[in-house]
Amino acid sequence: MLKQINIHNKGEVVILTVGDCKVDIIGGFYVQLGDFLIMLKNLKTLEIKKFRRVCIKVKSWHLFNQRSIRIFNIDIMEPGEYLIEFIKPEQVLIKRSRLPILNLLKEPINNKNLEIGLIN
Repeated sequence: MLKQINIHNKGEVVILTVGDCKVDIIGGFYVQLGDFLIMLKNLKTLEIKKFRRVCIKVKSWHLFNQRSIRIFNIDIMEPGEYLIEFIKPEQVLIKRSRLPILNLLKEPINNKNLEIGLIN
């Protein structure tokens, strides 16, 4: 399943299957997360899970037909409906390029328009 969600949305519910769930941030190849976190709450069991940050940030172009970079992973052990909660989304900074010279010349992407791509 591929799903795009704005990081400022509240009360977003997704259906996840058992397996590895990955989160890409869409829009650029340079990201600073600050204290940004994503939590999942299983609506059936009320269990809360936190995504873990990835060590190696995989860059991709083909999944969402836009630049994206992997930022979080989580293992889903129980399928079902999950409520996604974004904590401190205003701290995310994303730029289109990883090249410092290009980042000096261009402004970061507007935080209000940032989306994540949920891959399950």
